[in-house]
Amino acid sequence: MGQADVNVNLWLKDTKRFADLFNAILFHGETVILPENLHPSPETTAVSLQDAQGKNVVKKLYRDIIMNWQDQAVLMLLAVESQTAIHYAAPLKVMLYDSMEYAEQVRVKWKERPPRLSSAEFLSRFQKNDKLIPVITLIFYYGTEEWDGPLELHQMFDLGTEKNHAELMKKYLPNYHINLVDVRRLKNLESFQSDLQ
Repeated sequence: MGQADVNVNLWLKDTKRFADLFNAILFHGETVILPENLHPSPETTAVSLQDAQGKNVVKKLYRDIIMNWQDQAVLMLLAVESQTAIHYAAPLKVMLYDSMEYAEQVRVKWKERPPRLSSAEFLSRFQKNDKLIPVITLIFYYGTEEWDGPLELHQMFDLGTEKNHAELMKKYLPNYHINLVDVRRLKNLESFQSDLQ
C-alpha cells in the first residue's frame, strides 16, 4: 500500500465521512447510516485451510477499512478498499475478502455450537437456522485514468467465441460484482453531506 492509500484510508476512517460515503452510494444521500452506529472492526481477516498434506495453513488478508454498522436490528459489515491504480482482478480480490469474512463468521458460530446437531449441520459446520452478517465492500477508486477493469467476475472469464454457449455457461458460473466508486467521475455530488462532496 502506497502513502497515498494510507492517507486516503486515514481520511475515510472518520466515521462521519465513512457514513456519508455509504449513505451517498447505497441510499442516494438519505441519512440511514449514522456515524455513532459505526465501530471499527479488525482489518485482518484470517482463515485456516488444510493443504494437500492435511496440515492447517493460515491465510491472512488485510482490509483497508472495515466497520460494524449496528442500527437496531440491522448488523452489517461495511468495507472500503481504496485504489489509486486500476486493479484488473478487483472482482476476485473483493470476492476473496468478502468470502474470508463469511468463513470467519462460520468458524465463530461453529465454536459456539450447541451439543446436539443434526448430521447435516455437523457436516456443514453451520446450523440450519444460522445467519451470516452481510458484508458490503466499496472500491474507492481515485486514480486519474478512467476505470477500464472488470466490474464483475464474468468479465474475467474467456468463454470462447460461440456466444450461445458462453451465455449458457454463464448461467452456471457464479458471478461476483464490485461496487466501484470512481471519485473523479461521480455524478449526483449533492448526495454527499460532508467534505467528500
